[in-house]
Amino acid sequence: MKFLPVILTVTTACAAGAVPHSRIDSEKSQPEKILPIQNTRSVNQAYLRPLPLGPLLRPGQNQTSWLLGIENEFRVNQTIREDGESWRLRYLYRHASEQGEWLISIPLIHRGGGLLDSFIDLWHQNVVNHSAPNREITPYGRNRYILHDGSRPSPGTNLGDLTTGYRFRLPASPQISIKLPTGNPGQLLGSGGTDLAFSCEQTWSIAPRYDFTAQASLIYQSPSSGWTATRPWIATYNLALAYRITEHQSWILQLTSETPAVQNDEPFLDQPNRIISLGLSQSTKAGTWTFWISEDGDIGWFNLNRGVTTGADFAIGIRFTQKQ
Repeated sequence: MKFLPVILTVTTACAAGAVPHSRIDSEKSQPEKILPIQNTRSVNQAYLRPLPLGPLLRPGQNQTSWLLGIENEFRVNQTIREDGESWRLRYLYRHASEQGEWLISIPLIHRGGGLLDSFIDLWHQNVVNHSAPNREITPYGRNRYILHDGSRPSPGTNLGDLTTGYRFRLPASPQISIKLPTGNPGQLLGSGGTDLAFSCEQTWSIAPRYDFTAQASLIYQSPSSGWTATRPWIATYNLALAYRITEHQSWILQLTSETPAVQNDEPFLDQPNRIISLGLSQSTKAGTWTFWISEDGDIGWFNLNRGVTTGADFAIGIRFTQKQ
């Protein structure tokens, strides 16, 4: 592992030189305290997953955001083949009232062979200390999916499932969400069913520069029209530690976990699916930019295989958020 000590050294140096934190006006852009992500395995993303949203907006405020996520995955065992790359451009609109907050979101998804395979090999050689079996001998740019029941979703580009929800202006910001089946399950752009979810999110300031945020969801998943063995009930959670470098910039370390969306009949995939992410959030006059990378295995000398297990082999994301 070559680069992780450098990253940690630069991060420490930036932190040492940070200016004291000052209170930020709620009307201004702020760096994020939790990353807006879910588990990055394609079959999991076909179902409803309420994303962390951060604090509620002020009454009368609106917020728009654009999120681009790129997930490259490779998974092979006796019955399952998951080799491909997904690009997801998600639009989210939020409107706040005195009682709470409405939201609506829809993604544009491209699923194909992808562009990152060669980069992933470099990532495995220089940053992480492991690689999925057979990854090095698999051709670049291939899209091949065989799910647990033998279903073979094809690549494609189109809109995914529409999600809408409401957050209550109460402690822990309880939220109800519904996903409508507007995406094509034959291309893994949706599940083909209507899902419902209840979620909560809370942030605690645990030190002058540190914030801890937890988000958890309980989700009912309708049976998929594209494959079998959908689990009717699953739970998810996100745990995020944010370090404020300045009042406009923060680092975020986040663990994302969920019950597998389907019954795979494979012990490794049927344990909780977890990924770990590292993000940087920067607020500007125009809005807030947030960048992150996600992994589902070891990072350098950190042996994470017992806790970080299943997701995309590597994922990157960027989001721009703007209040009106």
